[in-house]
Amino acid sequence: MDFRNLWHSYIMRKRAKAPRNITCSISYNRDTERMTREKILTTRLEAISDILRSTRETIAVAESVTSGLLQYALSTVRDAAQFFQGGITTYNIGQKTKHLDIEPIQAACCDCVSYDVAKQMSLGVAHLFKSTWGIGITGYATPVVQSDNKVFCYYAITKENAIMHSEKITTDIYSGEKAQCYFIGQVITALHDLLKQ
Repeated sequence: MDFRNLWHSYIMRKRAKAPRNITCSISYNRDTERMTREKILTTRLEAISDILRSTRETIAVAESVTSGLLQYALSTVRDAAQFFQGGITTYNIGQKTKHLDIEPIQAACCDCVSYDVAKQMSLGVAHLFKSTWGIGITGYATPVVQSDNKVFCYYAITKENAIMHSEKITTDIYSGEKAQCYFIGQVITALHDLLKQ
């Protein structure tokens, strides 16, 4: 799994804003941390691939807040076509209702961001792609009025129409891209741990 392009663009923007005399020490630490996180995520993604392929199970993903990054992560793993059915990115209530069968009245009350919406997204994508497992994730990657100026997401992991795990992830990271990557890392870890049980 190669997150280099995404992290590289983030780091380059940060370097451009940082004073020149401290750039090297900051970038070294961030690069080292990034490489460590990438290695951990790559190892977990490879384990997810191995487990799903060995059990002949499949997975599909419905995303909102992460804009397709989870689909990207799963699709770049070795032999992804043997377990990854695909995914869908839906941002608004109309598309979530049309494609994932989200209950629109309930979703409208919470701006499509809740445990229930994540669970419905997960169940809906598993049904849509005929997969064993489904993941649904929705939330806010940047502070907005609807989120009370907080950054968080809800996600759910389902297996064969049963909710296996759901959680709210909060963070103090207020950069959209960095928050999205943080969310992805947490979901990949949760899926990995669930499959290892």
